[in-house]
Amino acid sequence: MERWNRSRRGRSNGIHFPDPVPFVLLPPVGPAIRTLLLVVALLLTLFAGSTTLAEEPEKHAVAVFVSQEIRPYLEALDGFTHLFADKREIFVDVFHLEKVSSEGKELVGQLSHKEYGAYVAIGPIAARFLWEDLRPEKGTSFYSMVLNPERMIPGGAGACGISLNLPAWVQLEAIHKILPGVRRIGLLFDPVYNSGFHEEARQAVPPGVSLIPVAVSSRKDIPAVLKRNFGEVDALWLVPDRTITTESLIQYIIRESVYNKIPVIGYNRFFYESGAVLSFIFDYREIGSQSGEEVLEILSGRPCMSTPPLYRIWLNEKVAKSMGVEMRRPPDQPIEAGP
Repeated sequence: MERWNRSRRGRSNGIHFPDPVPFVLLPPVGPAIRTLLLVVALLLTLFAGSTTLAEEPEKHAVAVFVSQEIRPYLEALDGFTHLFADKREIFVDVFHLEKVSSEGKELVGQLSHKEYGAYVAIGPIAARFLWEDLRPEKGTSFYSMVLNPERMIPGGAGACGISLNLPAWVQLEAIHKILPGVRRIGLLFDPVYNSGFHEEARQAVPPGVSLIPVAVSSRKDIPAVLKRNFGEVDALWLVPDRTITTESLIQYIIRESVYNKIPVIGYNRFFYESGAVLSFIFDYREIGSQSGEEVLEILSGRPCMSTPPLYRIWLNEKVAKSMGVEMRRPPDQPIEAGP
């Protein structure tokens, strides 16, 4: 476990008593004087304690669980903890689940005696641990860096946090504004995993644009499906999908699309580097900081809610120009030139 906030002074009740006064032998005094001295000493002690309580800020503790020690989660953790570095009233305890033995049972036992204002899960393994194993009765449970949290968290519809899902309407609006010549958007997906996203996208299509479902059920079907649909679409839109995940497959899809003058829209840096004309990019450190901001609001009393992740749009203008694809830079879109 890591502890962030070096100024922590322990979990006292906030009352600090003054240092004892050295014993001094005084000449005999009458009962009235002794009583008066005792009253004055008692008042001074109470006054010192009450002043300390008034000056002591309310303290909060936050527990953060990290799924794995891989770059995306560690960057998100760095963004989260950096936000709290100068907040002396908030203490952050970090637990790396890869270092936890006995499938987390020992950690559950340890934490059963602690109470946090917020519990934060970074990544899906941490989310399962938090919602299925730990299940804290008090405090707010919050997820970050989780794709499709509603599918893995019990009662996921009521869970809150920042996922890695960018709403379909956000992406479609950006595609429509940046690529005005694209009127037929082909969504490449496996219905087993993304039928819900396809329905969400179908309801969010801008006026004058049509959504063409390019459905595949296995990787071996992709070449034939692409060949059959290239003449029916103006662009090919890829979203996170368990059937379409390998780098070699993604490179094949982009290469075939570019050859057929069909621009590809992707969802990470690898798509950009492989030739996609438009890619939605996540900065994991930025998402960690965004999660920290949400937790601060929760600790201040605001209800917890699900929030879309911050993102950037990278445009590959060189590839677009080679394909004769018109590209615009609307000011309301978070566009950046790729590296």
